[in-house]
Formats: sequence, structure tokens, C-alpha cells
Amino acid sequence: MLADIAPERPLAAAQTLPLVAAQPGIWMAEQLAAAANAYVVAQYVELNGRVDVACFSAAVRLGLAEADLVHAHFVETEEGPAQLVPNNVQAVDLPEPDFIDLTGEADPVAPRSG
Repeated sequence: MLADIAPERPLAAAQTLPLVAAQPGIWMAEQLAAAANAYVVAQYVELNGRVDVACFSAAVRLGLAEADLVHAHFVETEEGPAQLVPNNVQAVDLPEPDFIDLTGEADPVAPRSG
């Protein structure tokens, strides 16, 4: 299904770009962090009604593939820190998102572990 709706994006080398606004602070936090990749962003989405899991998964993966900065990472250059932005991320290469159906739970908003 994903291959039907996700156009093949042209493959090109990654771009090295200067940092923008908040990125120097994020870069500094990464330098000081005890664990690698300590700066992580998560998203919570609540959907009501029936969900076509295959379509939802395809839409999430396509959106992530098109959001180049989600895949960017910092590199050291002679001019200082910069961001390396890959241009060849394909939706079909991304893992499927976790999908947890809580419709049968007595309290679907109760905290969960794991």
C-alpha cells in the first residue's frame, strides 16, 4: 500500500547546513548529555472512531519521510557545528509506527508501563 502512494524521491547526497535559531542550544545539550541521543521528541495522538491501521501507518511514514529535519543530525565542521540533512529518506524504509488500540480498556487514559 505504501509503495502505491509514496512517490520515489530523488536520491541525492546529504546537505550540510548551518544551525538555525534553537539548534546551538540543542547541540550544546547533546555535548553535555551522559547518553547519546538524549534529546528526543515524542508525540501523542488520540484518534476517536475506526482507524484503518495500514492507511494510518502509511500516512505517518510518508510524513516522516518528507520532514527532512526529523532525520538531521549534528556534525562538526571547520566552521563549527552544523546539521547534516539527508535527502534520500524513503517512506518504505522507515519502521511502522507503534499502534496501540485501547478501545476495549475500562480506562483508556490510565497510565501504562512499557
